[in-house]
Amino acid sequence: MLPSVLEQLFSLTSTVDSHMLIVEITAAEELPVAESFRRRERQALLAVTSESKVVPLRYARERQVLDGGVLEYFFVGESADRSNVARFQMVGGGELLGGDLQASVRGSRGAEHSRPIEDGDWRWHYVVGDAAVISQFTVGRFYSSGLQPKDLHGLQITNRPVELRTRLGTYAIDGVV
Repeated sequence: MLPSVLEQLFSLTSTVDSHMLIVEITAAEELPVAESFRRRERQALLAVTSESKVVPLRYARERQVLDGGVLEYFFVGESADRSNVARFQMVGGGELLGGDLQASVRGSRGAEHSRPIEDGDWRWHYVVGDAAVISQFTVGRFYSSGLQPKDLHGLQITNRPVELRTRLGTYAIDGVV
C-alpha cells in the first residue's frame, strides 16, 4: 500500500529508514487499539488498588420472628369488543423466622383465562453464620451453581461462606465530554 493512500484514508503518515530497516507509521490522534489497551491497563490498576475494606456492622444483628417487608404490585384491566381481562402481579419480601422470605404471584382473569393464578414462587433463606458444617440453607426456589446452573425447587443446605456484596464494580471513564 502506498504511503499516500494511508494518509488519505486513515490520516496516517509514514517514514521509512532504509538503513535501519524501520517503517514508522504515526497518527494525528490516538488509534482505537492503543486507547483500548490503555483503558484495560487503567481498569486492571483500579481493580488492584481499590481493595475492599472489611467494615463491621454498626449495630448487632437481631433476628425477629416477623419484621419489615415490602410489597410491590400492579393491576391492569383490558377491555375489548369480545373480552375483558384483568391481570395482576405481586412481589413481596420480608423477615420471617430470622431469615429472609421472598414471594411472587401473578395471574389473570377473563373469558379465556380459567385459572386466576397462573404462576407463584417463593423462597426462604436463613444464614446460620460462619459455622464449619452448615452456614446457610434455603427452602423453595433456588439456583444451583456449577458449569450448568439449574432452577430448582426444594431444600438447599450449604457451607458456602456468606459474603456481603460490598462493591458492584469499578469503571474508569475518560474522554471528551
